[in-house]
Amino acid sequence: EKFIIKGQGKKNNFSIKGVFEKYPIETNVAINQLDINQFKFLNKYIANNIKPLNGIITTDLLIKQKQITANMSHSSPYQWLKKYRVTGYMTIQNMYFKNQQFDTADIVGHWDGNQLDIKDLTLNKKNTLIKLTGKVMNLNEMKLRIHKDTMINIKEMETLFKPWGIYSG
Repeated sequence: EKFIIKGQGKKNNFSIKGVFEKYPIETNVAINQLDINQFKFLNKYIANNIKPLNGIITTDLLIKQKQITANMSHSSPYQWLKKYRVTGYMTIQNMYFKNQQFDTADIVGHWDGNQLDIKDLTLNKKNTLIKLTGKVMNLNEMKLRIHKDTMINIKEMETLFKPWGIYSG
């Protein structure tokens, strides 16, 4: 059965469209200008090793169930994600990642139920442009590749680099 939810706030709007039974079968989620901090639901899905993560999200995601199963009980908050494929993009404005501020972060990727394939991840700050691709296999294992046109102004990234010592350049 098709199902549509739309909502709009003072600064954001969202829509969820799709086919649902007890759980979503195929769903499109579109969010425009959503403050991460206003939705505590999202925070339980943010890995501890990248917290705090703050910012304003705009995204368009297609979520498809890999297989329809009658029993969707979950032993952890992440367990249900294994049953879905997710493709799309996300932009985060005024993003704070581990207390490091970025003007924007753009990601295009695909979740296959077990790992996140990052096609393009771009982090921007005034004089910094970080471009990455790679994979996140679980919450503790990442393989990222830094593109050659990445430009990092160390002075702008002091918060992020602080645990590794003093850098200049």
